[in-house]
Amino acid sequence: MRHPRLLILLANYFSLHLILLTSSGQIAHASEIHVILLGQPCLLAGPFDNTTLELVHSVGPAQIYPNFTNLNQPGTRDQVSRALLKIQNAKKLPNLLDRYRERLTSRLQRQLRFIQALQGQSKIDALLKLGRGTIQGPEIKKFESILKPKRGPGEENTVRPEVAEQLFELYTDAIEPDPESEFHRAIKKLQIQYHCSFEESEPESPNSQKR
Repeated sequence: MRHPRLLILLANYFSLHLILLTSSGQIAHASEIHVILLGQPCLLAGPFDNTTLELVHSVGPAQIYPNFTNLNQPGTRDQVSRALLKIQNAKKLPNLLDRYRERLTSRLQRQLRFIQALQGQSKIDALLKLGRGTIQGPEIKKFESILKPKRGPGEENTVRPEVAEQLFELYTDAIEPDPESEFHRAIKKLQIQYHCSFEESEPESPNSQKR
């Protein structure tokens, strides 16, 4: 009879399949964890253990991207440094997220160089050197023209916030592109999904009065 042999082969196949799933960090049944995404409670589900899901969530764009609204503040430099440290240390991410981690690491490293130049002692010279080594084509002329206007006494090494924002925009357009779409493609392939119900505040009634 061939049936016993067939059963043995099937048993060996499913045992090997289970071992492969376990070694890759996946588990047979989907797990769910409670997370906060953009200020709203969500469930993050996928065929991985809770620790892996928490790690994936922690390095997602909504969690790890620094806030660049105050480029001249020391806190901005600290945010970029922390984000860079977190993504570099996320060694146990699923392999499909390797490309996202590499691209985000490159982008954060370059953004940190800009912040360090902006907040250093020789701001103008440092930013000029950084721009010329990064920005290509006609955009470098625009970068230089924004950075080198006439300044009054005592302003020789000053970069106003609005000027810093313009320079940063030109600079970030020239470096590693934002890898957010890479993250979403990877978690889709990994069958990791956010389940959220975003609540919008109700519009104020025309008859309501401010008190």
